[in-house]
Amino acid sequence: EKLLSADTGMHKSIRMLAEEIGMSGSKFKRLFKKVYHIPPSDYQRKLRMEQAISFLKQGYSVKESAYKSGWSPVLFINAFKEVYKITPGKYVKRNGKF
Repeated sequence: EKLLSADTGMHKSIRMLAEEIGMSGSKFKRLFKKVYHIPPSDYQRKLRMEQAISFLKQGYSVKESAYKSGWSPVLFINAFKEVYKITPGKYVKRNGKF
């Protein structure tokens, strides 16, 4: 969890993080899910979304927020829509700010 949270750019794969602690990717995934009840990839996705939202709140564009938090803009927009049922750009426009 600390490794995932510390990867502020969100550019490391789960496999790379697992290697940092001397574990195979599959073992890391299995143990992480056992302890946190969520796969590490879902946890990482949640962190990325929170970080992107933080950038939006700071006034960054959707594109900048996506890149700064390790998403491609298209994937960020799709993930945001999946969670919030609206695009991040429309949300910002409707609410004046995030």
